[in-house]
Amino acid sequence: MEVLYEAKPMEIDRMISNLENTIKEAMMKSAYDGRLEGKLEGKLEGKIEVARRMLQQGISIEDIMKLTGLEMTDLQKIIIN
Repeated sequence: MEVLYEAKPMEIDRMISNLENTIKEAMMKSAYDGRLEGKLEGKLEGKIEVARRMLQQGISIEDIMKLTGLEMTDLQKIIIN
């Protein structure tokens, strides 16, 4: 706090500007991260739906894993539900 009392008005303006820029960058990164997370979730949901259909068609679990890239734990969840 003492730094602000000793700072010149131009220095305070620069500090505020830097803080505003940092906040804007953080908000943009957060929005980007949210969009990326949504895309990844959507891709996973699509793979799970395809795997569910493949299971219904009698395709082996090994083949489903190879074709979808899903892991055994993901397929077990589908089988249980």
